[in-house]
Amino acid sequence: MNLDRPEFRDKEVRKALGLALNREGMARSIMRDPTVAAPQVFAPSMPGWHVAASEPFRQDQAAARRALDAAGWAVGADGVRTKDGRRLAFELISYTSRPEIPVAATVVQADLKAVGVDVAIRSAEWTIVPEAQKDGSLQAALMSRGYSLVADPTPSVSRVGAGGRMRIASAVIPRTHILMPNCAKPQFADARTRRALSLAIDRAGIAASIMRNPGLTATHYLAPMLSEWHFADVDPLRQDVAAARRVLDEAGWVPGPDGVRAKDGVRFAGTFRTFVNRPELPVIASALQSQFKAIGFDLAISVGEFQAITEGQRDGTLDLGLSSRNTTIVPDPVSTITLDFTSDVPAPGATGATNWRNDDIRRSVAGYLGAAEEAMRPPIRRRIVEILQQELPVILIVWYDQIVAVGSRVDGFVVDPFEHRVRLERLTARS
Repeated sequence: MNLDRPEFRDKEVRKALGLALNREGMARSIMRDPTVAAPQVFAPSMPGWHVAASEPFRQDQAAARRALDAAGWAVGADGVRTKDGRRLAFELISYTSRPEIPVAATVVQADLKAVGVDVAIRSAEWTIVPEAQKDGSLQAALMSRGYSLVADPTPSVSRVGAGGRMRIASAVIPRTHILMPNCAKPQFADARTRRALSLAIDRAGIAASIMRNPGLTATHYLAPMLSEWHFADVDPLRQDVAAARRVLDEAGWVPGPDGVRAKDGVRFAGTFRTFVNRPELPVIASALQSQFKAIGFDLAISVGEFQAITEGQRDGTLDLGLSSRNTTIVPDPVSTITLDFTSDVPAPGATGATNWRNDDIRRSVAGYLGAAEEAMRPPIRRRIVEILQQELPVILIVWYDQIVAVGSRVDGFVVDPFEHRVRLERLTARS
């Protein structure tokens, strides 16, 4: 539902639309399972959010008509309601990727027509790229078939514009590629060794040569579009190999005859676990292997499934993980910060700190969440960012951009850094 449209900003209209729908009928006749009728937003499988006593969604078309009457939407001669010269009419975009959706769309159309809403159905084909085919071959095939939008058209981005049929739209989004050290390991328990690894990383080179976008050169864990959380003056990350070597010397890590440092019988070495779901990650791992060698760290690389990182976090066998993190699951990144850096249990999904505890950040997050006024929060945000930049429980490699190939006939498409949806309701196609 596009809440930019004035009719949908009216709560009574939204309430009427909900009252018009026969969820139980669709569950029985289309889904063949009456238990999937949704009386609430959250299903019973989410016990922390499902409240049985809350007012359930139900069909009551008489109540829907009364709500629209009260909101000033009068029924016209053609049976469609109008208000201030506007018809209560809209397009319903129906995805064809699941066979039940077009059928449900026709039922919704009929239910809404019964209360005076004119609904036109428009179909959209949606193809999900399987993990096993994320090498760009399927995306290239979809572009050749005339798809209007193709997400992540790698590795064919450089060829898209030259073909003339599509253009590239992109935006830096609040997602980061991160290095996850196991802070229980002697190689990474000291923040100085984590800082040395960070100083060894050529982020500008990785952004330009592997990510194909120098603008992804990262200086902070939270990217600039998160303006309330991005403090450009707080310990920006940089490459300084000489400084990295000095830090390791001061921390007691001595180069051996093979160039690999050691301390108290422990080699400055480890195995990198990463995965192929994001094809750039193994390439980044190879670049880091060379960059870390320059400061005396011996890095081995293991490419598998991302579950290998989470398993290693749980059983203690993880040395280093190379993963990706969306820092804004909800608009305020404090939610992911809480999950990733204030728990003794590793965050799910191969993200966050491993065996790192910092009471200062826990107190700061608790203070932020408990702040009675927004004016109290900016200095707390800054302190949280300072801790992450100084302690480096995870080490940022590069930011990430969302890339979409857009058909030359499509107008109105933009990549929204915060909304992971296409916004089909805003698109138009020229003939």
